[in-house]
Amino acid sequence: MPTSFPHSLTDVLNALKDQVVLLAGHVRPDGDCIGAQIALTRVLCSQGITAYLAQAEAIPHILAPFINNTPVWDCTQGLPPTPYALVSVDAADRQRLSPLFGDHAVTALFDHHRSTRPYAQFNFIAPEAAATAELLTQLFIDNSLPIDPVSAQALYVGLLTDTGQFRHSSTTGHTLRLAATLLESGANPENASHQLFEQETLPRLALRQHFLSTLKLELSGQLCVGFLEAASYKNTQTLPEDAEGFVDYTRMVQGVLMGALIEDQGTQVKSSLRARSPHLRLDILAGLFGGGGHACAAGFKVDEPLSTFYPRFLELVAEHLKHTAQ
Repeated sequence: MPTSFPHSLTDVLNALKDQVVLLAGHVRPDGDCIGAQIALTRVLCSQGITAYLAQAEAIPHILAPFINNTPVWDCTQGLPPTPYALVSVDAADRQRLSPLFGDHAVTALFDHHRSTRPYAQFNFIAPEAAATAELLTQLFIDNSLPIDPVSAQALYVGLLTDTGQFRHSSTTGHTLRLAATLLESGANPENASHQLFEQETLPRLALRQHFLSTLKLELSGQLCVGFLEAASYKNTQTLPEDAEGFVDYTRMVQGVLMGALIEDQGTQVKSSLRARSPHLRLDILAGLFGGGGHACAAGFKVDEPLSTFYPRFLELVAEHLKHTAQ
């Protein structure tokens, strides 16, 4: 991970001084997104800046407890009076932020996706980092900024979730050393794992059972695909957040190179992609559909019905695997 950027964190702190700051993450936030929002909000507050975690939609119930006493601004009830400063974390492009923010300028961006391009006044982009939480942890350490126990736990959650519990190829020795530093700052791995992975509900188990029943092999077994529809959530009394992590089952099937979760939303299709090998460059594949992400984990959304999307998807995946699967 780079230790230098075009700007310093001090530049950001000076730019945010005497302003109300909203810390925004991407739509349908995951553990790394919420963890980064929590930690950066708290660190900014520790420097005398009026900062809030920007809640632009319902926060997933398994992540909400990690917020603790972090200041939150419910953007669904209205935004602060202008001017206010907007800071983006873990959002690979401007369109991944909630439409509630309109075209408001972004003061600073902190992200780690390969597909990210600068769209803020100050850009901190580290595609070598396993998570935005890793980037922020390093920045806080380098700038001698305080990491309190709540921030440490939030950053640890970001590392834990975006590395697949430290199993993905993005996990490095540096990642684990930073995780150790977070434990020394007050992170509690037992609590984090229990909250994230041991809070199943019967409706979520029913949704998972349905998803697993849809798995199918394509492209001579190289691709495994699972499907969800809007009715899947209604029939099991669940929400889209309850499908978090389901895509990982698609790459667990023996012999599969790549897995996909395809969510049929009627006139739209949303897909999450997973692979074991970074050589498959799923970020490039997702980019063909206007999305992005990481080499082994990416996603996209297209305005197209499933009936016309799926044949095109299989064709492009086949061509992509021909050039990347070695």
